[in-house]
Amino acid sequence: MVNHDHVEIIDHLPVLLKEIVQALALEVGNTVVDATAGRGGHAQAIAKVIGSQGTLVLLDRDQHNLVFASERIRS
Repeated sequence: MVNHDHVEIIDHLPVLLKEIVQALALEVGNTVVDATAGRGGHAQAIAKVIGSQGTLVLLDRDQHNLVFASERIRS
């Protein structure tokens, strides 16, 4: 069993962020599913493009990452 109580959280810089957002050809109001949300780096950039009229669904097998990513997007 792994104890995560004392794990240092290190922020992750998303790889190829600009290129991925551009390749997705996003528009305001789109619905997007990020099935590997991780710490939310790409999701944050996607959310900025699709705006409040869009829908962004985050999935990740690590619940802690989902909480972090959700908070990151809201900020």
